[in-house]
Amino acid sequence: MKILVTGGAGNIGAHVCEELGKHGHHVVSFDRQRGGEGRGHRVAGVTYRIGDHEDLGQFCEVASGMDAIAHLSAIPAPRTYPNATVFRTNVMGAFNTHEAAVIAGVPYVVSTSSGSAFGFAWWHRPFYPKYLPMDEDHPDLAQDAYGLSKMVGETIAHGFNRRCDLRVCVIRPPWVVQPDQYETAVRTRLTAQPQDWAGSLYCYVDVRDLATAFRLALEAPPETVQDEVFNVLADDALATEPLSQLLPRLDPAFADLAAGLTGTQPMVSAERIQRVLGWRPQHSWRQYLRL
Repeated sequence: MKILVTGGAGNIGAHVCEELGKHGHHVVSFDRQRGGEGRGHRVAGVTYRIGDHEDLGQFCEVASGMDAIAHLSAIPAPRTYPNATVFRTNVMGAFNTHEAAVIAGVPYVVSTSSGSAFGFAWWHRPFYPKYLPMDEDHPDLAQDAYGLSKMVGETIAHGFNRRCDLRVCVIRPPWVVQPDQYETAVRTRLTAQPQDWAGSLYCYVDVRDLATAFRLALEAPPETVQDEVFNVLADDALATEPLSQLLPRLDPAFADLAAGLTGTQPMVSAERIQRVLGWRPQHSWRQYLRL
């Protein structure tokens, strides 16, 4: 397949490009930077095109002749740029991706949302999940600019499927862990006092597993994926004790909510992508750390 990867020079996009290239796909990266220029890494065999996903004309040009688009370019969190910039950049990127696909005749878009669409990570007013573990049918209740931009991005994807039967798939990762972060950021989170359940929902995914999920979604046949959303995360919670015990201790309101969580299960479920695409996470913090 000929696949255009927006954000292909980024920390996640570079891994996606590498995974696709290893499996015989022709990959073009569309990013504001080339790989190896301060973030991500440059991948052999990938064609790099510099541009801006907010420029629809540029987007249409690079999308021409592609079999699919993997949309990963975005501002990845709030509080760095002004809220309006975060929202505009992410929403226009999602819209232009799907619009360019239609104009250029690309039949399939796999786009990137976030577990932040649930609304907990950057909330302004606290609230609780409706149920645990949360799956793709749990309401999206974001209040912040970043979470709202991801909610709207998902709505855009579904809207284009309704508009013209464009095939769409949305990938929802939580905190994405790079291979060199287990001994640093991951260890710090695990050994700190676990008070802030909302920030991470005790979820993470190794970037290599996430790249595999993107490849499987892009390779999925039309009869398997037409208009889908997939949570993509590790099977084990980012915690050293079962959440059925930890969450009620942090907040008694979780006594009933957390009762159904078993073993090392996190607060979010990735059962759907495992069932539909056969994806399985291969990397766990337990393989790399001894606490």
